[in-house]
Amino acid sequence: MTGIWRVVLFFYSLLLVAVSVSALILAIGRTEILDSISIAASSSETRLIIAGIALLLLVLSIITLFYSIGSNSAPKTKTVLVNNGIAGQVSMTIPAVKVIVMKAVKTVEGIKDIKTTVNNKPEGVEVLLHTMINPEYNIPEMSERIQTVVRQQLEDIGGLKVAGVRVLIDDFGSAAKAPGN
Repeated sequence: MTGIWRVVLFFYSLLLVAVSVSALILAIGRTEILDSISIAASSSETRLIIAGIALLLLVLSIITLFYSIGSNSAPKTKTVLVNNGIAGQVSMTIPAVKVIVMKAVKTVEGIKDIKTTVNNKPEGVEVLLHTMINPEYNIPEMSERIQTVVRQQLEDIGGLKVAGVRVLIDDFGSAAKAPGN
Protein backbone atom coordinates (compact mmCIF):
# COMPACT_ATOMS: atom_id res chain seq x y z
CA MET A 1 0.00 0.00 0.00
CA THR A 2 1.45 3.36 -1.00
CA GLY A 3 1.80 6.28 1.38
CA ILE A 4 -1.07 8.29 -0.10
CA TRP A 5 -3.50 5.41 0.37
CA ARG A 6 -2.38 5.02 3.98
CA VAL A 7 -3.25 8.69 4.57
CA VAL A 8 -6.63 8.30 2.84
CA LEU A 9 -7.37 5.19 4.92
CA PHE A 10 -6.33 7.01 8.10
CA PHE A 11 -8.73 9.92 7.47
CA TYR A 12 -11.44 7.54 6.33
CA SER A 13 -11.06 5.63 9.60
CA LEU A 14 -11.21 8.90 11.58
CA LEU A 15 -14.41 9.82 9.76
CA LEU A 16 -15.86 6.40 10.54
CA VAL A 17 -15.01 6.88 14.23
CA ALA A 18 -16.71 10.31 14.23
CA VAL A 19 -19.84 8.92 12.58
CA SER A 20 -19.92 5.99 15.02
CA VAL A 21 -19.57 8.28 18.06
CA SER A 22 -22.31 10.54 16.65
CA ALA A 23 -24.60 7.55 16.14
CA LEU A 24 -23.98 6.42 19.73
CA ILE A 25 -24.75 9.91 21.03
CA LEU A 26 -27.97 9.95 19.01
CA ALA A 27 -28.84 6.46 20.28
CA ILE A 28 -28.78 7.61 23.90
CA GLY A 29 -31.24 10.40 23.10
CA ARG A 30 -29.01 13.46 22.69
CA THR A 31 -30.18 15.35 19.58
CA GLU A 32 -27.80 18.32 19.69
CA ILE A 33 -25.82 16.86 16.78
CA LEU A 34 -28.92 16.78 14.54
CA ASP A 35 -29.76 20.35 15.53
CA SER A 36 -26.20 21.50 14.65
CA ILE A 37 -26.37 19.75 11.28
CA SER A 38 -29.75 21.29 10.41
CA ILE A 39 -28.52 24.79 11.36
CA ALA A 40 -25.34 24.32 9.29
CA ALA A 41 -27.33 23.09 6.28
CA SER A 42 -29.78 26.02 6.34
CA SER A 43 -27.81 28.17 3.85
CA SER A 44 -27.27 27.18 0.23
CA GLU A 45 -23.50 27.79 0.41
CA THR A 46 -22.98 25.33 3.26
CA ARG A 47 -25.20 22.76 1.52
CA LEU A 48 -22.94 22.98 -1.57
CA ILE A 49 -19.84 22.55 0.61
CA ILE A 50 -21.41 19.57 2.42
CA ALA A 51 -22.44 18.06 -0.94
CA GLY A 52 -18.88 18.47 -2.30
CA ILE A 53 -17.35 16.87 0.78
CA ALA A 54 -19.89 14.04 0.67
CA LEU A 55 -19.19 13.44 -3.04
CA LEU A 56 -15.44 13.38 -2.40
CA LEU A 57 -15.90 10.91 0.47
CA LEU A 58 -18.14 8.74 -1.69
CA VAL A 59 -15.53 8.59 -4.48
CA LEU A 60 -12.72 7.84 -2.01
CA SER A 61 -14.86 5.16 -0.36
CA ILE A 62 -15.52 3.45 -3.68
CA ILE A 63 -11.82 3.64 -4.65
CA THR A 64 -10.66 2.21 -1.31
CA LEU A 65 -13.31 -0.51 -1.56
CA PHE A 66 -12.01 -1.63 -4.95
CA TYR A 67 -8.42 -1.23 -3.79
CA SER A 68 -9.00 -3.43 -0.76
CA ILE A 69 -10.75 -6.12 -2.82
CA GLY A 70 -8.05 -6.12 -5.50
CA SER A 71 -5.03 -6.19 -3.19
CA ASN A 72 -5.74 -9.58 -1.62
CA SER A 73 -3.10 -11.26 -3.74
CA ALA A 74 0.39 -11.58 -2.31
CA PRO A 75 3.10 -9.38 -3.81
CA LYS A 76 4.60 -11.10 -6.80
CA THR A 77 8.21 -12.12 -6.65
CA LYS A 78 10.14 -11.44 -9.81
CA THR A 79 10.75 -14.68 -11.63
CA VAL A 80 12.59 -15.95 -14.67
CA LEU A 81 10.93 -18.44 -17.00
CA VAL A 82 13.00 -21.62 -17.25
CA ASN A 83 10.74 -23.83 -19.32
CA ASN A 84 7.24 -23.59 -20.73
CA GLY A 85 6.04 -26.94 -22.00
CA ILE A 86 3.03 -29.19 -22.31
CA ALA A 87 3.31 -30.36 -18.68
CA GLY A 88 3.37 -26.79 -17.39
CA GLN A 89 5.63 -23.90 -16.62
CA VAL A 90 8.87 -23.88 -14.62
CA SER A 91 10.09 -20.57 -13.20
CA MET A 92 12.93 -19.51 -10.93
CA THR A 93 13.07 -16.52 -8.61
CA ILE A 94 15.71 -13.84 -9.08
CA PRO A 95 17.28 -14.68 -5.67
CA ALA A 96 17.66 -18.31 -6.82
CA VAL A 97 19.42 -17.12 -9.98
CA LYS A 98 21.74 -14.98 -7.83
CA VAL A 99 22.65 -18.05 -5.76
CA ILE A 100 23.72 -19.91 -8.92
CA VAL A 101 25.74 -16.87 -10.03
CA MET A 102 27.46 -16.51 -6.66
CA LYS A 103 28.30 -20.22 -6.57
CA ALA A 104 29.80 -19.96 -10.06
CA VAL A 105 31.84 -16.85 -9.23
CA LYS A 106 33.35 -18.51 -6.14
CA THR A 107 35.12 -20.96 -8.43
CA VAL A 108 37.11 -18.12 -10.03
CA GLU A 109 40.28 -17.23 -8.15
CA GLY A 110 41.16 -13.62 -7.30
CA ILE A 111 37.72 -12.13 -6.62
CA LYS A 112 37.47 -10.26 -3.34
CA ASP A 113 33.90 -8.99 -3.41
CA ILE A 114 30.96 -9.15 -5.80
CA LYS A 115 27.48 -7.68 -6.08
CA THR A 116 25.02 -9.24 -8.49
CA THR A 117 22.14 -7.67 -10.41
CA VAL A 118 19.87 -9.92 -12.48
CA ASN A 119 17.41 -8.63 -15.07
CA ASN A 120 14.90 -10.76 -16.93
CA LYS A 121 14.78 -9.80 -20.61
CA PRO A 122 12.78 -11.40 -23.44
CA GLU A 123 16.01 -12.70 -25.00
CA GLY A 124 17.15 -14.24 -21.69
CA VAL A 125 18.69 -13.39 -18.35
CA GLU A 126 21.09 -10.47 -18.17
CA VAL A 127 23.58 -10.49 -15.30
CA LEU A 128 25.65 -7.54 -14.09
CA LEU A 129 28.53 -8.43 -11.78
CA HIS A 130 29.95 -5.50 -9.83
CA THR A 131 33.29 -6.90 -8.69
CA MET A 132 36.34 -6.08 -6.66
CA ILE A 133 39.35 -8.18 -7.63
CA ASN A 134 42.89 -8.80 -6.56
CA PRO A 135 45.14 -6.37 -8.50
CA GLU A 136 47.70 -9.08 -9.25
CA TYR A 137 45.39 -10.83 -11.73
CA ASN A 138 44.93 -10.01 -15.41
CA ILE A 139 41.61 -8.17 -15.73
CA PRO A 140 40.63 -9.28 -19.28
CA GLU A 141 41.42 -12.93 -18.55
CA MET A 142 39.64 -12.88 -15.20
CA SER A 143 36.53 -11.15 -16.55
CA GLU A 144 36.36 -13.63 -19.44
CA ARG A 145 36.62 -16.54 -16.98
CA ILE A 146 33.87 -15.01 -14.84
CA GLN A 147 31.59 -14.53 -17.85
CA THR A 148 32.20 -18.08 -19.11
CA VAL A 149 31.66 -19.74 -15.73
CA VAL A 150 28.52 -17.74 -14.93
CA ARG A 151 26.99 -18.35 -18.38
CA GLN A 152 27.79 -22.06 -18.20
CA GLN A 153 26.36 -22.49 -14.69
CA LEU A 154 23.16 -20.60 -15.50
CA GLU A 155 22.63 -22.67 -18.64
CA ASP A 156 23.64 -26.05 -17.17
CA ILE A 157 22.26 -25.85 -13.63
CA GLY A 158 19.45 -23.32 -14.08
CA GLY A 159 18.38 -24.23 -17.59
CA LEU A 160 18.23 -20.54 -18.42
CA LYS A 161 18.91 -18.64 -21.61
CA VAL A 162 21.59 -16.06 -20.92
CA ALA A 163 21.36 -12.81 -22.85
CA GLY A 164 24.61 -11.49 -21.41
CA VAL A 165 27.00 -11.39 -18.49
CA ARG A 166 28.53 -7.98 -17.90
CA VAL A 167 31.45 -7.56 -15.53
CA LEU A 168 32.25 -4.22 -13.93
CA ILE A 169 35.59 -4.01 -12.17
CA ASP A 170 35.06 -1.28 -9.61
CA ASP A 171 37.99 -1.36 -7.20
CA PHE A 172 41.23 -3.24 -6.84
CA GLY A 173 40.88 -3.75 -3.11
CA SER A 174 43.12 -2.89 -0.19
CA ALA A 175 46.39 -3.58 -2.06
CA ALA A 176 45.76 -0.59 -4.33
CA LYS A 177 45.07 1.66 -1.32
CA ALA A 178 48.35 0.93 0.44
CA PRO A 179 50.44 4.00 1.41
CA GLY A 180 52.51 5.34 -1.43
CA ASN A 181 50.23 3.98 -4.22
